[in-house]
Amino acid sequence: MRFVLPLLLCLGACGGAQAAPVTAAPVTAAPPSAPALPDADPGAPTEALLALWESDEDPARCPALLERLAEAPPEGAARLARAGRAALACEAPARARALLAASLREADACLPRVQLAAALRTLGNAPAAEAQLRATRRAHPRCVEAPLAQARLLGELGRGADATAAARDALALATGAERARAFDALTRAHLAAGEPELAALACRQALHVDPRRAASWHGCGLADLARGRLPEGLQSLERARELDPGLIDAWLRHGQVALAHRDYEEAERLSRGALAQDPASYDALVVRGIALRALGRADEARASYLRAIEVAPDRPEAWFDLAVLLQEEPRDRRDLDEAARALRTFLNLVEGDPAYAHGAVRARDRLDALGQSTN
Repeated sequence: MRFVLPLLLCLGACGGAQAAPVTAAPVTAAPPSAPALPDADPGAPTEALLALWESDEDPARCPALLERLAEAPPEGAARLARAGRAALACEAPARARALLAASLREADACLPRVQLAAALRTLGNAPAAEAQLRATRRAHPRCVEAPLAQARLLGELGRGADATAAARDALALATGAERARAFDALTRAHLAAGEPELAALACRQALHVDPRRAASWHGCGLADLARGRLPEGLQSLERARELDPGLIDAWLRHGQVALAHRDYEEAERLSRGALAQDPASYDALVVRGIALRALGRADEARASYLRAIEVAPDRPEAWFDLAVLLQEEPRDRRDLDEAARALRTFLNLVEGDPAYAHGAVRARDRLDALGQSTN
């Protein structure tokens, strides 16, 4: 999950003394992996590679599977839909879009439509994704997956009231364990609408359905933090991590709180916990870089920022924080030149984005201090 990081731009550059620690549970190590299944023969049929990926959804299997899907896509609506879901999970949204569209040409079904909307959203076409979900709800009015996805998309777009309406529609359709998912969607919709008290009520209802649902504890943590109830919020995030250590956002949100309270040792610990689950988490790498810089571990901070840039060169936060580090703690003149380059890259990436307006002003001020022109 990608979350907005303009706050971290200030934290990474502002520094400051450490405050009292933000209490948290010890880092939970990743659970032991199940014994790996034997790799498929590179010449195996597409169906064999797809089945092997579905057996454990191991990202390491993605390159071989995606290569085979490009060479020999499966036949039949059901197999094409399975392949599209796999491509989406393997972070190949364009391939997923093609496979899911081919599936829907052969047979209409709700879930491939919803997954096609997810592929369109990942490709940056939110209007097309929204239109796809509206059409899906018209074609499949009893399918709970469509309003669930619609609530998620509208919340991401900042349309909290519309997201709440979609989540309530999902709740009306949901039965059994699906109701916990619908209440989770309602929790996040209320948060997007700036209604943390209602979000707290919705997440408690989700936990009434399934008290061991990590996503619901995570939602309660976000709701409590939004209500200013720090101890309760952190406790809920802690519980979410206990139930599902792979829930990266539960680590990251707690890490953000630690940064905001200048508890840099705790922020570094939590970011390590996130990276133990996903070594390529951009947000965890940025949080860790900020914490390491504040702890006086500049070389490690630099490495963390550079790794974040390698993971997502089109995201701006790491470029800014790397520039600040290089400018304020240069090892030689080349670091100052690299700082200027990083600042210019940051400005190019955030141009016209109001969320980064203050960061852009600060970046130009820093370029001026380096004697560099922004023109």
